[in-house]
Amino acid sequence: MADRPVRSIMRPMIAALFVALPSCGGPDSNNPFAGADPGNTASIIVAGVDYGNLYSAGLARGSPAERGSVLAQAVRSTNRRCSSVTRADYKGAFERRAFWAVDCGAGGDYLITIADDGAVKGETCALQAANGPGCWVEW
Repeated sequence: MADRPVRSIMRPMIAALFVALPSCGGPDSNNPFAGADPGNTASIIVAGVDYGNLYSAGLARGSPAERGSVLAQAVRSTNRRCSSVTRADYKGAFERRAFWAVDCGAGGDYLITIADDGAVKGETCALQAANGPGCWVEW
């Protein structure tokens, strides 16, 4: 119960962030989730963690190399640079949107949001830290 006030503050902050984030996933984008079938029988729970949606759960099930490759492509689909991912942390989910912090080394670090329809949004971790919890802190 002690963390309840923090959660009540965090949810509106996270929800407000969606308004500012650019969206990708149209037919001409290189969004790795666009047009992909996440499967209807797969669970969003992986090793006891709720990954928010089937796309994010699929990332969690993959190897670190596979996850890095898909997240790098997701970052690029938001018109940002990312040749390879050096670190990726799942931050949590809100309203079936999954949040991943992604470090692209020299390309920068980003907060990537994956919606349950496969749409991807992204923002720099610097902007995220200015508007809420940073990418690399515990949420």
